[in-house]
Amino acid sequence: MNSGEPVTRLVKKGARRITLSIGDGANDVGMSQAAHVGVGISGMEGMQVVMASDFAIAQFRFLTDLLLVHGRWSYLRVCKVVSYFFYKNLTFTLTQFYFTFQTGFSGQRFYDDWFQTLYNVIFTSLPVIFVGLLNKDVSAFLSKKYPELYRDGIKNTFFRFRVLGIVAFFSVYQSIVVYSFVISSSSESLTSSGKMLGQWDVSTMAFTCVVITMNLRLLMTCNIITKWHQLSVGGSILAWCRIPLPEVRVFVMKNCSLILMIDLDNHGNLSFASRLFKYCRIYGY
Repeated sequence: MNSGEPVTRLVKKGARRITLSIGDGANDVGMSQAAHVGVGISGMEGMQVVMASDFAIAQFRFLTDLLLVHGRWSYLRVCKVVSYFFYKNLTFTLTQFYFTFQTGFSGQRFYDDWFQTLYNVIFTSLPVIFVGLLNKDVSAFLSKKYPELYRDGIKNTFFRFRVLGIVAFFSVYQSIVVYSFVISSSSESLTSSGKMLGQWDVSTMAFTCVVITMNLRLLMTCNIITKWHQLSVGGSILAWCRIPLPEVRVFVMKNCSLILMIDLDNHGNLSFASRLFKYCRIYGY
């Protein structure tokens, strides 16, 4: 057995450190498998360690790019993706949680089943994919020029309890704003036929606010915004605006100066009027 394997296991378990092993021969296979991350160098000694490793490079000097550039970018992307998933699902769930207080904990659902099903599948899925693929805070040149930036991953700067606490705080805050805004705005509102708004009218408006807020919030957290980010966010919001919803009717909110027009076009699709927000004045917000 290669002496590198027991040393790696000792550091991994005894010191409780994240370990990386790099080798270029068959005798390094055990060490590569014992470490958290194994890197194999394809060379004259065969491909055994390459086949048993997590990553493969052609020369040892490429380890700089693997760690300082791609490794750091990957850490940053994973942290943002996981934090955003936690944020958007907590916000969406809390708006339903607040509704239970008004229904006496009867179990009445706030959103339609299709809303809950398509929320993570269509309306908020595509933008976060591009964040996980393209997001980066600095270029590859700066990452190698200032290797101390790699300390962010060692110290776990972007994914600690403090960061999750801040994300949870904003999630609670924005869910309260969305739910309170919808309830207060629709309490005295009427449909185009003079009837009071029903539950599905109110929940549709709340879902609209959640979808728009979650997608725009993602753009605010991105370190770099490309055309793919813009297209994915715009496409997600547009997908919600164009989905067929035959139960939605035109309504006007009268307890504030906001005029929100949601109507059906000739094909039975949901479309927004250009006057989405106009002279909005919600007292207390």
